[in-house]
Amino acid sequence: MTGLIDKAIPTDEEAISYLKSNNNGNLTITAHFAKKLYPDYIKGNKHFICPTSGCNAPITCRSIRHDSLNSPTFQNQKTSENLHIEGCTRGPDYKGDISINGEANEDKFKHIKNDELVSDLILGRGFVEDQKVGTQNENSQLKKESKYNSTKISKNESLKNKKVRNHLGTLQSHVELYEYNENERIFSQTSKKFIPIKFMFKSISNNKLFKDIKSNKYIFIYYGKAYLNKQEDDKVRIQFKNSVRVNQERFKPSFFIELSYLENEYSEIYEEFINGDASLFNIYTTLPFIIKENNDQTYLNLSSFVKENVLFHTDEELKKKKYLYFIIK
Repeated sequence: MTGLIDKAIPTDEEAISYLKSNNNGNLTITAHFAKKLYPDYIKGNKHFICPTSGCNAPITCRSIRHDSLNSPTFQNQKTSENLHIEGCTRGPDYKGDISINGEANEDKFKHIKNDELVSDLILGRGFVEDQKVGTQNENSQLKKESKYNSTKISKNESLKNKKVRNHLGTLQSHVELYEYNENERIFSQTSKKFIPIKFMFKSISNNKLFKDIKSNKYIFIYYGKAYLNKQEDDKVRIQFKNSVRVNQERFKPSFFIELSYLENEYSEIYEEFINGDASLFNIYTTLPFIIKENNDQTYLNLSSFVKENVLFHTDEELKKKKYLYFIIK
């Protein structure tokens, strides 16, 4: 388990001066706050350091631009060695427990201790479209009960417990929670039960063709190691490292993504590729497979979640955080 980076300290003088005057002198900010300060006060997505006392390891704010489709999030910058001080809970080599009351995650997952998490990923429907992006709080317990039927709770019990149910409405929010604590229990609207979030994740080798997904009893998020394989004009092929068996044949799944989208949303992966130093990263997806024939070659690509069609690099489904998310491991 790597450390969770919920906050960072900007290094731009303009940002430091602004925070000293407008944030009670507190230089430690969230990724969402960083996005608000970009580009007027924060000049670049790599202009951050670790907020742990005595640690100056470089931090990147992914999706900091205002036109980004994903939510902003802090990531460790990829370096040849771990630059975090020994024992830093935000370092990539951190192996200790991440306490819910600990400094490293007091904001991003503070709702876990007293609240309940609901997955909006539903079999046959994907993510519920009428839910707000990310997590949301519902003020009325009576409204909460109409969201799903886990257990019957009386009004008096509701007022006594005052539980808040936060909805995981995107693939990104599921992946971040899974990376943080794979044993965290969430409510599945498909099974109508509380389950460890790790039960929703499977290797990409378990993914199915679009025509076969109707037989699934539950819906899953599939993951696997991948790399940038080949650039063609304004797009780049992303290829999974390991082959999967489909219809008694083995394929390495692949798909194309717009180069501009990669640059905007996953700048650290883009920069490695442009500099000829591309490495493996993890891909998480809810999209099914589809077999495509082209020039006497057979490919295993990603299909639309809605209908049996090959997704092209310009398709919006490849850009929505409901369907595809990358993370450097």
